[in-house]
Amino acid sequence: MTKSTSSRTGGRARLPRAGMGAFSSFAASFAGLSVLTGLFQVWFIGYAFAGPAFIWFWPIVFAGQLAVALVFAEMAARFPFAGAAYQWARKLGGHARGWMTGWLYLLAQLLTLPAAVVAMQLTLPVLWPGFNFSDDFAKNSVILGLGTLVLVTLINVAGVRLMAIVNNIGVAAEIGGALFLIIALAVHVHRGPATLVETNGTGSTHAWGFLGAFLVSGFMALYNMYAFDTAATLSEETDNPSHVAPRAVLRSLVTAGTIGFLILVLSLLAIPDLRADELGTVGLPYIISTVLGPDLGKLMLISVTIAIFVCSLAIQAWTARTVFAMGRDGELPGGAWLGRVNDRGVPVNATITTGVIGLVILGINLNNSKAFNVLVALGIVFIYLAYLSVTLIGLKRRRAGWPEDAGDTGLFTLRAPWGKALNVIAVLYGGLMLVNLAWPRAEFYGTAWYQQYAVVIFVPLLALAGWLYYVVSQREDANIRATTAPPTTVEQTG
Repeated sequence: MTKSTSSRTGGRARLPRAGMGAFSSFAASFAGLSVLTGLFQVWFIGYAFAGPAFIWFWPIVFAGQLAVALVFAEMAARFPFAGAAYQWARKLGGHARGWMTGWLYLLAQLLTLPAAVVAMQLTLPVLWPGFNFSDDFAKNSVILGLGTLVLVTLINVAGVRLMAIVNNIGVAAEIGGALFLIIALAVHVHRGPATLVETNGTGSTHAWGFLGAFLVSGFMALYNMYAFDTAATLSEETDNPSHVAPRAVLRSLVTAGTIGFLILVLSLLAIPDLRADELGTVGLPYIISTVLGPDLGKLMLISVTIAIFVCSLAIQAWTARTVFAMGRDGELPGGAWLGRVNDRGVPVNATITTGVIGLVILGINLNNSKAFNVLVALGIVFIYLAYLSVTLIGLKRRRAGWPEDAGDTGLFTLRAPWGKALNVIAVLYGGLMLVNLAWPRAEFYGTAWYQQYAVVIFVPLLALAGWLYYVVSQREDANIRATTAPPTTVEQTG
């Protein structure tokens, strides 16, 4: 193995197999999804906009993302390389599409990491007042996020084995905590399922009636169900990745989707007062403290804190592998440095880079909390754009007969005609959700024009910036990169 490489220098670093097994691979994707983290952060958004009926956007997103995940699983089986979606787009769609998909994918990851670490503000100050370093909520969330980001960076720099151990323990605690919460809420259920279709009159405030309210409430579910491809991004460090990673991707999404929906349903059936203002401002943390009481509520908060930590850990590992993979292929400035591994095979430079960028993004929020809402929204839009790019490329290749090895290798395969049908569903779903995410709406983004149109403005600008960089700095090196890129078939990976 070489310690330093990029395609500009003619070498290629390979992340070593680190003994990540089936559970570690599953845990990486499940932690990236982290249903407890997401529900604690944004449950209130759904309720505020559409009342109890907001939960029905969850199965819509789950079904759409499952179609995406099935397409991804087929690709992960055949291209088990660091960088996942970037590599799949590059292998199936060519260099230009690979670069643009990787650029969008990376932007989403870099924006998602700081969004995850600030969730510590929801639990740590409640568990111990000593975690209140500032009277300003937004400022204190940034301070706690900074500390969390530094800690997860140190663990990831130590190597994927330590990351996997910490992550496995954390995911076990998160699943245990989620099951405990489901049981505890079920014990306190005191109203019938008719509650689940109540809208609290939210349709009267939207020009499109309840449909308009329902579409806005969908941001809650959309935020919760991505990063299930984390296991695929860690493929180079996983044992038997062509068989393990695809199953981990699917199992993590199905597990998180099921657990999340049960929590949503039971939380609404157990809360004493459906008209409490806190449901639309605080959300799930208020429900837990009200239903379970202070002691059990704090016990649950410990589980959520662990979930937030391992979510941040997994997301940084996910992001660092994409930085490493694109650096290794000479796709980023300083690619030779970013695509380097140390004596233990750890992409230290890529990991530290993601930590530093995360710190910068958090710093932006210190004195401008509204900007962070825009950054989070941009992260969701960019990941859906990257996913859509991959599914579109997959559909185009599928129409030409891909995968040609279907039925011959024992790899995960979507059999005809289901493969094409699921791929079409994944594309349609991705396109519709992007329209919903980017649509300028004062209810979600704010009343100022620059808030409402931030996504519409910044997404094309950042995408254009990526394309211009490719044209100016990358295209002339395409032939060099093509001769040193990772292998294109499973058999060539050794």
